[in-house]
Amino acid sequence: MSRIETISGDIELFSDSLDESWKTSGLIILLSKKIDGEWFCRVSRSKDIKKRIPQLPTAYPGFDGGKLILVRSSAIPLSDNEVDWIEGLLFQEFKDTDVSFICSPVQSSNTLHRSPDKVDELKEAFQEVLVAFASEGYSIESKKYFNQAGYIGEVSTARKSDRQKLDFGGAYELVATLIVDDNSRVRIEVVEKSSRKVVVSTVASLPEVS
Repeated sequence: MSRIETISGDIELFSDSLDESWKTSGLIILLSKKIDGEWFCRVSRSKDIKKRIPQLPTAYPGFDGGKLILVRSSAIPLSDNEVDWIEGLLFQEFKDTDVSFICSPVQSSNTLHRSPDKVDELKEAFQEVLVAFASEGYSIESKKYFNQAGYIGEVSTARKSDRQKLDFGGAYELVATLIVDDNSRVRIEVVEKSSRKVVVSTVASLPEVS
């Protein structure tokens, strides 16, 4: 059984409910309320999850009424490299999706790649993070771009998907994504090339074509 624990629920429930064992390192994953099926996510690290939670409403008011996913170790605290690696796994899930997010890839200084057994343990534990997303009604899989090379998954009701990229100032890309389904829309994003982090994002619904 993995020592890594994942819990989730309404943001408001966590403000005073965490015991002293949550004075530990881990990930705090904020999920916004859904508006017309759209949502956004912010992933951050904390050395003291319990201390950080009460600060969230003031720091990130855009997540009011949303969901929260917490990841920690129930035994030996997660190391910086372990927290970084789990966040990197989540970045890989998000990077080719129709979701606005703040999440970082694995840092180049992370040495866990030298410990394949540890990496396998983190990958296995990470599945519980994905289960938490799904249990709260936030499917990352359903938001993946349908025209990605090597993508295998359920396309749902989508009839067409397209994405175009344009160099934007050398260090960035301007990415326009067309999603045509029951809620046709265009998402425009500015993406930092080195980290693949979305720094600006906007979405516009398309009128129905008769």
